[in-house]
Formats: sequence, structure tokens, C-alpha cells
Amino acid sequence: MANTTDSYTHEDEDFFRGEATQDVNNNRVISNTMFEMNAMRGLEDFHLFQVCYDDYKSYSRQYPRKIIVIPSHKGPGFFGRHIDRDVVDLEAVCTQLQFCEKNHELCKPVYSASTASKYRDLGLRAIDVDSMTVVPIMWENDRYVALSYVWGSTHTNEEDRDCELPTRLPQVVQDAVFVSKSLGHRFLWVDRYCIPQTDMVARQQQIQAMGEIYLHSSLTITAAAGTDADCGLPGVSTRRCKQDSIRVGQHCLLAFYPPNHELPTTKWASRGWTYQEGLLSTRRLIFTQSRVFFECREALFDEYCTAFIVKPSDAHWSSSYKDLFHAFRSFVPDREDEGEFFRQAAMRIGEFSQRELTYDGDALNAMAGVLSLYPDIAFCGLPVPRLLPVGCRLDRETDSLTLALAWTGSDQPSSTRRRAFPSWTWAGWKKCVYQGPTEPHPKYYFKFLVDSISVQFKDTAVNWETGKKDVMARSRAGTLPTWLQISGWSFTSLEDPEVSKENGTFWLLLWYLSAYNPGLVWRWTRMKLRRVGGGDSLNLFERCHVEQIENVDGPLEFDEISGSPMVTGRTLHRCTVRLI
Repeated sequence: MANTTDSYTHEDEDFFRGEATQDVNNNRVISNTMFEMNAMRGLEDFHLFQVCYDDYKSYSRQYPRKIIVIPSHKGPGFFGRHIDRDVVDLEAVCTQLQFCEKNHELCKPVYSASTASKYRDLGLRAIDVDSMTVVPIMWENDRYVALSYVWGSTHTNEEDRDCELPTRLPQVVQDAVFVSKSLGHRFLWVDRYCIPQTDMVARQQQIQAMGEIYLHSSLTITAAAGTDADCGLPGVSTRRCKQDSIRVGQHCLLAFYPPNHELPTTKWASRGWTYQEGLLSTRRLIFTQSRVFFECREALFDEYCTAFIVKPSDAHWSSSYKDLFHAFRSFVPDREDEGEFFRQAAMRIGEFSQRELTYDGDALNAMAGVLSLYPDIAFCGLPVPRLLPVGCRLDRETDSLTLALAWTGSDQPSSTRRRAFPSWTWAGWKKCVYQGPTEPHPKYYFKFLVDSISVQFKDTAVNWETGKKDVMARSRAGTLPTWLQISGWSFTSLEDPEVSKENGTFWLLLWYLSAYNPGLVWRWTRMKLRRVGGGDSLNLFERCHVEQIENVDGPLEFDEISGSPMVTGRTLHRCTVRLI
């Protein structure tokens, strides 16, 4: 804003009155606009002052290019609201939470008998905020609050005790206990104290269930302002940033920064573990450095505003309003459309792969809650499609895995490996933003060139074509394969001198695509492999990246007798590689 203090100049006053429409030096434009709010389900029309500007910084971070300046008023309707920098208005939050619980059908948890039985056997525990002990809770009967926060580097040996609280809790947990009690909740779930730390089997089972834990919580407290567990919640134990405001004549104008623009700049939004916690929670009470806002699947309450903003159906809720008032996309997988189901999984993995992890070994565990929603298609974190768009088909199970292996990543050639995971899955790479493979299109001829894939575990080898269910069951249990043995074709022989060199590369052909009309483009998709140790006889390789090449010499044909693929001007070599 033009002035972030209580004092202002005549130029500022003219600016906010709308008499000055442009500031050349700061590239600002202001307009007093009446927004039609019929889509807000009953909210009256109201005046907004929209300010567009460049290079504005507040609270030492870049805010979005658009803010909304709204008048302060205590009456009904949509107006700005002065807040106490020291104390969050939990009474208002409690009112909105109770309204949601009573009136919002989309926000009510759904328990099936099988789900309740499955998670009852996990031995779920939570902090009893009255007795300050960790106690067992019943999945479907006990209402609990979950906490999402940044662990940071603060850690003591006392915190390693299974399901026991340390003498001194981190400040963010202390504050979450206070908020839970203030909102009338008895149980608080905190991963550090409620997940077993020494029983590795129980620990892995509950990590796999974290998606359901957050999904079925009555509320998730999100500590988005802190950099570690000792930062606390602004408005509870720490003071919040000053609210931007200015008085013009008899009017007080307040700056409204859309919450979905403040969150991406936080440490919380950059961490891997917090991704699924924010994505899967049905109700979120989000603490930022400036204020608190409560969001569910049907509405949003912002501490800066007097109105409870209802989200109408998409048909009446314009993208501009979504940008202003929607902090998170509520997430429920679409299981009706198989193709969309696969694309959803790929999109979520792409978002997660941009996050940071302290420990490389957490790459799959930190995503386990989201992946558990795709139990039939996630193989070591890699989404494997079951169906393709109308007009296309996967003739074999081997084709589906071949397609999944053709994922791409931004700047993957310069990415570094996570040795705890295979090279053929996104989890095996750092700083590599996952992008799903190109799906076949019914207008094109699509031919897979991988003959077979065998999955080698420590105790046995399983053919993917006939044993996919066994492989997927092992994957859900957290068992990683030793390698994939792939038989297929390449333009290059494994015996060629270039391949036999140290760190030599090799190209495995995955599929061939061409238009049905003769003379149009044909395209090969191939995977670049790098030889690793183990001797020539084992043919051990790491996946480097996948690329497409066009119009290589001639189109693909097949020998009438042997059925082997042929390309004019090229020799295709049969090969078998072990991909680690």
C-alpha cells in the first residue's frame, strides 16, 4: 500500500479516495468498483477498492500483485475487521466451526465398517489435553484435532520415548493444546508423540494411515507461520504482524491479502511432510503471521473479514473469486473416471515433488497418506494407469507399467539421486519435479516395444504380467524391489563399444507413435540408461531420463515371419537390462 503507517499524505488521501487513478512511479491503478456478489449466496453487494501495484513488499516478503482494500464496519455484510495482534478470536472460530459441523454435508466424515475396523486395529493414540497424557482413542467415536507444523531441527532424546510426552513440549504443541481446549476438543493428535517411534512395524502402519488420520480429524490446526516447533502460534503465544490500514476522512480502510497468496511463501508450504496434511484435511484452522483463517470444503472464514464466505457451486463461483478466497483445493479422488483418477495421482505427485525433505528416506513416507488413496495404481510411488482415454487401450499389464516408467521430470539430467529408492521412480531423484507420461491418443497408432518386465525382490522374482497383484501388495507394505528386469529393443547393442565404456549410456525403446495417415510424423519414446557397477553379465543400469525423437530414418514395420520390429536404415537390437 502507499502507506503502511498510521500517518499519510494528501497524495495518499487522494489516492485512496479514487481521485488519483494512477501513480506513474509506482505503476499503481485504483478503482472503486461495485462487485456483484449474487454468487455469494445471500451476501449483499459491497464496495471494494482494488489496488494493482508492482514491487510492493511487506513483512519482508513479496505479496501478490493484487490486494483488496475494504472499509472497516461492524454491521452486517462484507467489511474489513480490526484484529487484536496479541489474541486470536477463538470465539469467532468456534462459531464458524460449529456452523460447519451442523450444516455442511461435504465436511462430515464418512466411516465404513471396513475402514473403522481396519484403523481400530492400528491402536490410534492422541494427547488427552485434560490429563496431558497420550491415550488410546476410538477411530469412529472420539473427535480429535490434528496438528500440522514444521518440525525443524529441535529434538531431544526425551522425545524418542514411545507415546509419552516430554517434560517440556515444543511451543507449537503447547499452543495447539490451548486452542484445542478453547474450541471444546479433548484429544489432539501430534505425529511426533502419537506415532510409535521404536516399533517399526506399528510406525510404518500408522504412517501409511496418516492420510485417513488427517481426513477424519474434526479439525487440523496448521502452524503455517513458524520455521520450527518452538515458534508457537501467532495470536496465542507470539504477536502478529501489524494490520495494514489507513484512515481517509471518516473512513478506515483495511488491506485484505488473499490467504492463498500468503501461504506459498511460508516454510510450512515448502516442506514435504506438510503437503498431505494440508491437502487431505477436511477442516483447516490456519495460523499465519498476519491472522487466522478457517477453511472447510464449503466455506471460508477470514479473521480480517466480518462475513463467513460460502463457496457456491463452480457454475456460479468465478475463477477470480476463487483466487481471492480459496486457500487450499479440497481434495477427494474421483474414482468414477479411471483416466482422471490416474491424472489426479500424477498431478499430486508433481506438486509434492517440488517440496523439500530433510531426510531422503522420507520421500515415500511423506506422501504415504495421498498414495494410500490410490492403492491399486501406486507402485513404489509411481502411478500405473489401468485404463486410457476412450479409443485407446492397454493390451497387456506390461504396457501399463511401460507407460508409467515414461514419466519425465523438470531438469532431471542435472538432478541428484536418492539412493534409498530405485532410479525408475520419481522418489529416486532430488529436485526433479514429476510430470506424468504422455498418454496415447486415439488418433495415433501406438505400439509398445517392451516385451516383458520382471520385478526382482530379495526373495523372489515376480513377472509383472501375471503377478501384478502380488507386486502391488508388496509395494503397499513398503517393500522395494532390487531391480526391474526389462526385455525389449534398442537402436544400440549392449555390446557396442560406446555402451561398454565406463558410465556408458544406452537407449531402451519404450514405444512408437505415428499418425494413421501416411507421410505424417512418427515418434519414438526412449529411456536413457547409464551402466552401473556389477559386471557386464548383469547389465545393471540406472534410469537417467526419458525423451522423444521424431522421424528417425523411417517408420516402424514388423517382420512377417518373426514379428520383430524393423526400421529402414536402422538395426534394432533385442536387449535385456536390469534397472535398479
